[in-house]
Amino acid sequence: TAMAYYFMDVFQAEKTHLDDLNFYADQALMYDDELAQALIAKSLYYRTKNDCDRAIPYLEKALVFNPNSALALNFMSDIYALCLPDTGKYFTHALRGLEINVVASDSATTSINYMHVSNALVQNGFVREAEHYIGVSKRFDSNNIFAEYLEAYILLARDRDLQATRERLEKTLAKDT
Repeated sequence: TAMAYYFMDVFQAEKTHLDDLNFYADQALMYDDELAQALIAKSLYYRTKNDCDRAIPYLEKALVFNPNSALALNFMSDIYALCLPDTGKYFTHALRGLEINVVASDSATTSINYMHVSNALVQNGFVREAEHYIGVSKRFDSNNIFAEYLEAYILLARDRDLQATRERLEKTLAKDT
């Protein structure tokens, strides 16, 4: 239940379910403090509050109890990409996301795993490799709009063509404003 409240708010400017997320995460942890989903939910509460330093230990603990949690690895990658930028840790967690049993993950999560690897690669100057992995990401989920945005920037790094990048970004934005 807790994670459902996170996903209801994730793309909303006003977070109306933050208290519910926290309450249900705490309830789940009271029942089982080793349940990876409960630990992830609690981390999402802190992540939503932009308190990433407090979110990380919950994700680390979730990965102790479920080392193959694609969700925990995705959120850990996200934190090191956006909230506490650290390219090395970002790349490490993104690669771990690829090491897990991809078949057991849903295609959207797998797409995000490959997108994280692609983003970490381009940030480290590996443009051709990033281009390959963004293609893999899009094959797993052709509706992953974030992968389309990232692809535009990867192609900018490759081609240095600002006009073409602008056109790609505008085309992607038109799909989902």
